[in-house]
Amino acid sequence: MTSLVPLLALWLSWALTLATPPAWAARPPAPAHPLAAPITLEVDATNTAQWIYEVRETVPASPGSLRLLYPRWLPGFHGPHGDTGQIGGLTIQAGGKRLAWRRPADNLSAFDVEVPDGVTQVEVRFQWLGNPKGGEYPPPMSKDLLGVQWHGVLMYPAGHEAAAIQVRPALRLPAGWQWGSALRAREERDGWIRFQPVSLEALVDSPVYAGAAYRRIDLDEPGAAQPVVLHLFTDPAETKAPTDQQIDAHRRLVQQADRLFGWRPWRHYDLLLANIKGISFTALEHQESSENAYDGRYFEDWATASRRRDDVAHEFVHAWNGKYRRPADLWAPDFNTVSSNALLWVYEGLTQYWGIVMATRSGLITPEQAQLRFANGAAWYQELPGRQWRNLQDTTNDPAARSSGQDRWPAWSRGWDYYGESALLIWLDADTLIRESTDGQRSLDDFARLFFRGTAGDKGPDLYTFDDVVAALNQVHRHDWRTFMRERLDRTASQVPLDGLRRAGWRLDFKDQRSALQLSSLDPKDPTLRLLNSIGLAIGKDGEIKEVQWGSLAFGAGLAPGDKLVAVHLKAYDAVHLEAALVANKSGGKPIDLLVRRDDDFRHIAFDYRGGPRHAALVRVDGAPDRLADILRAR
Repeated sequence: MTSLVPLLALWLSWALTLATPPAWAARPPAPAHPLAAPITLEVDATNTAQWIYEVRETVPASPGSLRLLYPRWLPGFHGPHGDTGQIGGLTIQAGGKRLAWRRPADNLSAFDVEVPDGVTQVEVRFQWLGNPKGGEYPPPMSKDLLGVQWHGVLMYPAGHEAAAIQVRPALRLPAGWQWGSALRAREERDGWIRFQPVSLEALVDSPVYAGAAYRRIDLDEPGAAQPVVLHLFTDPAETKAPTDQQIDAHRRLVQQADRLFGWRPWRHYDLLLANIKGISFTALEHQESSENAYDGRYFEDWATASRRRDDVAHEFVHAWNGKYRRPADLWAPDFNTVSSNALLWVYEGLTQYWGIVMATRSGLITPEQAQLRFANGAAWYQELPGRQWRNLQDTTNDPAARSSGQDRWPAWSRGWDYYGESALLIWLDADTLIRESTDGQRSLDDFARLFFRGTAGDKGPDLYTFDDVVAALNQVHRHDWRTFMRERLDRTASQVPLDGLRRAGWRLDFKDQRSALQLSSLDPKDPTLRLLNSIGLAIGKDGEIKEVQWGSLAFGAGLAPGDKLVAVHLKAYDAVHLEAALVANKSGGKPIDLLVRRDDDFRHIAFDYRGGPRHAALVRVDGAPDRLADILRAR
């Protein structure tokens, strides 16, 4: 009994901590400028052959100057995303007469009109010109599927908070199609779905997926107070249905989230999952739904290839981290006010960590697949050239600062490293530090229950700051968390220790041969060979050089993305031949000879490289406790 006293005291202290109301539960100011009447919005989405939506909108107005705003700064995108280049045929009318509009030079997402006397509303019409293969995270579109992200098909009057504008939305779908959304229908008649009125804030946060082949799957027990439903859209020609085991993994995701957070910040949750060949990848979070679109291979090779299924867990975790609890400087009153991304390393980085962990605990991915994710991340982030000049904190500016396009030199310019680097070098590090320091009595799970706690059904948002994160971590385990975080956010040294992995009982290693998991995870359309840790190349199916590692042998030889690797030792390029050549020269005597093409020019490049292919892997640290296994183990 004497030996139990310290444990009892620890438990009692922790119970009292959880019972103490959080000091950081700050809410945004209440909206002060309600719109006089609701907006009516009708979107005809039946033209799936050309991906053109017809939009008709009635907006309350009064005589004088009216500014209509096209949403630009969007939740989940963390930057200026709304693109007026996707609208055409814009007309604004009042009393049957067409009104002239113009865009101010300092705000090209605004449309100014003069409203005549006696007018109480204006009618806005335009076409949304879908581009299913363009932009970042477009709504999924094919002949058998469509997605409606409402921010693209509406305008709203300036001077009103999004929460203070009521909208009556309606959507017309192709005949026979079924739909899923966090919105609820008021009536369905004559091909139109007329949804229950919602605020503009809630509407933009509630996309609709619809398709010809649809399956509704309950992920909760019947009668759940805050039910979770999977809306699965597939190719009508697909004859192989997902197995019960695969569907059960999604049910376990809900269960594991309940055990991690202890409550649900929604009235109901609608998980939108599209798995159809030819659509663009999409993964976006919302408060009462999430949208995930995959190119037809989501359920394939379940045991060997993760197929980015942890993204489903990632977006689900966002219901707590990012939607219910939100960085204070990331909240904005409307969709055209600039916000700050300084805490994206919490919003996205911590969610990235828990996305991998929760996907493993639920069975969406295997522990071995999770280990491979950590191994690849460690190989990339342990020695990152771009960290010499740009710290992790500054990468949170990328969504707002970058105009478009892919990084040609990501290891040097850096990009969205607040996802992966934060997950590995901040949050895995913090989790294992807490576990080691408390002899396994506390962990980041305790932080989740403390920092994200709330009342069932409360959607928030509760706002937080850097100081709030530090304070909550200190309630879990006393440590100098401010210095811990700032050192990792602000450092510019290219090479960093992998302390989190070491404390987890693992270390980074490199192998000559790709593992079965690495081979099975390749995209059959373009099975890229990644040799960034050796000669510094990532090479596509037909020899196209996808990436050149900054400072590598390939970089020193003047190679660049877009070049084509034609031959290895004067034999036509293939991945197996190149890997064999790297192994053959480990003892020297047979330098790697490459024939490379750029436009119409060919040249030979030779490397006397002796390190082998170097494919990342994790190996156990002898005698160390396997904390990673405990982190990934289902609760």
